[in-house]
Amino acid sequence: AVNLRAICDNRKEVLMAIMPRFGLSETELKSIIDSACKENPKGISKMMTSIIDDLTSTICRSGDEEVDGDSSNSQSSLFNVRLKKLPIGLRESLIGVPKNMQMPVLCSVLPIAAAYADQVEVEYCDGQRQRLGLMSIIRGEQASGKNVCKNAVDVWKRQFEEEDAIARQREEQWKERKKARKANEKAPDDPKVLIRMVPVTVSCSTLLKRFKNACGHTLYSFGEELDTLRKTNGAGSWSSKYDIYRLSFDRGEWGQDYNSDQAESGVVRVAYNWTMLGTYGAMRK
Repeated sequence: AVNLRAICDNRKEVLMAIMPRFGLSETELKSIIDSACKENPKGISKMMTSIIDDLTSTICRSGDEEVDGDSSNSQSSLFNVRLKKLPIGLRESLIGVPKNMQMPVLCSVLPIAAAYADQVEVEYCDGQRQRLGLMSIIRGEQASGKNVCKNAVDVWKRQFEEEDAIARQREEQWKERKKARKANEKAPDDPKVLIRMVPVTVSCSTLLKRFKNACGHTLYSFGEELDTLRKTNGAGSWSSKYDIYRLSFDRGEWGQDYNSDQAESGVVRVAYNWTMLGTYGAMRK
C-alpha cells in the first residue's frame, strides 16, 4: 500500500480497488490503507521505480522481437505491433489498409470516434477533467491515397447520418409550415432538433444553434478538401471560427448577442471535433 499510493495519487478508493487481499477482510484492508495514506507520498519509492523499469525493459524486449530487423522502418514496425492492442472499432478500421496509410486512417477516425464517446472524461494528474476534443488534418499530394481515410470515416459516419436525416426532415417540415402560415397566424414552435454532423461551410449563427440543441453532445465535421474550409471562412468570419476551434479543445464558452431576430444569439459550451483532408498547398494557406 505504501509503495502503490504514489502512483495512485494517494487515493484510498483506488487502492481499495487494486490491492491484493491476501485473505484479509475489507475492514482490515481499509485500516491498512488508511494508515498508509496518512501522509502525502514524497515521490515514487525506489522499489516501485525498480519494478516499473523492469516492466518497461521487458515490454521493449518483447516488442523488439516482433519488429522487423530493418531499422529504417522501425517506427512503422513498432506501430504495426501496437495495432494488435487497439480497441474494437479502431482495429477493424485498419483491416486491409496499406501499412503506410494505417496511421493517417487512424488519425482520421479518432475525432469521430471521440465524438461518439462524448460522455467519456479523462482525469489529468492535476485533477482537472477533460472531454475528448480531437481534430485532425491529413495532408498529402493529389492522388496520394487520402481517399482511404475518407472510406474509413464514411463507415463511422453512418449512424450519425441516419439520425441526422430524421432530424433534418423535421426541421425542413417546420420551415415549410413557418413559410406557409398566414400573416396573423402564430409561428410553429421550433422543434430544436439534434443534428451532430455539420458541414464545414456552416455559418457561425447556424453552428451556435446546433450547439444550443446538442444537449451536451459533440458535433462533428468531415471535409474532403481543406481548401473548401479556407475559402468559406472568409475575412469576416474566419476569426470567429478560429476561436470556436480553439475553444472546443477544452469545451470553453462561446457565444454572440444580436438584436436581430434573424440571427442566433446565446452562449454555449463548444464541443466540436473535425477531420480534414488536404494538400500541402492548402495547409500552407
